[in-house]
Amino acid sequence: MDTHITSILHDTRDRIWIGIFGGGIGLYDMEKGLIRIYDTKDGLHDNNVCMLLKDDNNQIWLSTLSGISKFNPENETFVNYPYSAGIRVHEFTPHAGLKLSGETLF
Repeated sequence: MDTHITSILHDTRDRIWIGIFGGGIGLYDMEKGLIRIYDTKDGLHDNNVCMLLKDDNNQIWLSTLSGISKFNPENETFVNYPYSAGIRVHEFTPHAGLKLSGETLF
């Protein structure tokens, strides 16, 4: 399986989140010395993660080859928004994403 890192995100609790194309998302919790992978077995819609962005509520948004997913790190749950849910983009590009002021994510 060909996997590579597409994005790295540092959150407010000093954790590192890693978007992995072909591997889901990885967590490195520096305080606890914990490494954890979240993927389709945990509820992620697609393991081909293109980009990670954090919103103002510390939710992590992921673009994937199958749509968009929102991950709640506190209760470790995903909400998936596949293309069939009305996403108007045909495919997301790895490494591409932007958070503007407020809650606007691209």
